[in-house]
Amino acid sequence: MSRVQEVVDAAVGDGMYVIIDSHHDNDCYYPSEKKLKASEKYISTIWTQIAEHFRSYDEHLIFEGMNEPRLAGTGKEWWFADNDPEGIAAIACVMQLNQTFVNTVRAAGGKNTTRYLMVPSVCASAQNALNAAFSMPDDPAGRTMLSVHAYTPYDFAMNSSGGYSKWNGSHDSDLDFFRQLNERFVQKGTAVVIGEFGATNKGNLQERVKWAKDYLARADKYKIPCFWWDNGAVQTGDENFGLINRQKLTVYSPKLLKALQTVN
Repeated sequence: MSRVQEVVDAAVGDGMYVIIDSHHDNDCYYPSEKKLKASEKYISTIWTQIAEHFRSYDEHLIFEGMNEPRLAGTGKEWWFADNDPEGIAAIACVMQLNQTFVNTVRAAGGKNTTRYLMVPSVCASAQNALNAAFSMPDDPAGRTMLSVHAYTPYDFAMNSSGGYSKWNGSHDSDLDFFRQLNERFVQKGTAVVIGEFGATNKGNLQERVKWAKDYLARADKYKIPCFWWDNGAVQTGDENFGLINRQKLTVYSPKLLKALQTVN
């Protein structure tokens, strides 16, 4: 916790906003009826500790309850049909865990009573957030935001073996999820945050630059902020989203970074 606070203080001291989340603890908040009670206990316990530790921090500090809660270890871990019974049950579990998270933070007092909070649907996917079965938790402060991760289109942004590497406008319709999120949430008063996005390195820098500009222009149209997932990996292939060398304080791809900073 001391190290987390050190990083938070450094960033907030520079005028930045910080998101703290519980990352890759999916085994601790598994969205199934069988594991729901234990998952609720975990959410309540960890967020009580975090919220109490940071109770005096203002709106520059945001909490995100879960990272990509999903049916790990099953064939429905990353995708299921909108009317799939097991998927619908998982969405219901995530909604209950979201409510536990909101209730826990609000009860911690201090500036937690009005702190902005981020919550996902299953996998943090746009599709599952747009599912008719999903709804946002009740929040007396009215400051809960939807968290979405969108490496979209998958075949361009993630799939390095069977996808494609050119971005020429033929797949623009795959970015229509921004419009759908706007209609379902933003226009009705619920902010949406793309907490993770990126396009993996396929040796196609200029195509990634074009994609990033199109992606962010669409997001900006609907006032949806986006956070590039910089995992430091810069080889070609799956999950290579590195932008900044944190040891040498240099930028791997200045053209791509500039594209992320400029919305046309």
